[in-house]
Amino acid sequence: LGKGQLAEAEETFQKGLALQVPHKPIQTFHMFGLANVALARGDWQEAIDQFQSTITNNHTLEPIAKSGLSVAYLALGEKETALQHSAKAVELLEEAGMISEFHSQEIWLRHFLILKALDRSDAFDALHQAKEVMLSQIETLSDEGLRRNYLNKVPANRDITLTWVNEAAQRDI
Repeated sequence: LGKGQLAEAEETFQKGLALQVPHKPIQTFHMFGLANVALARGDWQEAIDQFQSTITNNHTLEPIAKSGLSVAYLALGEKETALQHSAKAVELLEEAGMISEFHSQEIWLRHFLILKALDRSDAFDALHQAKEVMLSQIETLSDEGLRRNYLNKVPANRDITLTWVNEAAQRDI
């Protein structure tokens, strides 16, 4: 999925679901994967359905699933619904702390995008938080090459970096 191979990712997640493993977290992982494939494809309603199924089946994925819902609703033009899901994702993230399996900074980046779409004055604060979370994860990393890869090869991190630079320049920061 991270390499943009949507058809292959979808097939893999579908096969995983078809196995009907009686372990609910495994099934939920496949639903979550399908939700992200639908999001990447621009199939907003399918993404919404799959993210909602994910939340129903596994509340530990709720912050990142709510964040995914916010992106889908924003794409459908439902900005207020997008904001509700995004705000809840941030609230859950702040309660839980870092979500190790997923990039917590991506939740903040998506929240920024929702706030910016609504022309909210606090949008840059969310982007700044995304940047701070992102950087906090590499502050003790001494290898320059690994830091560079983390900032450039992870799509959310690259988006945060580029967006923050552009937004900061507009603010003369």
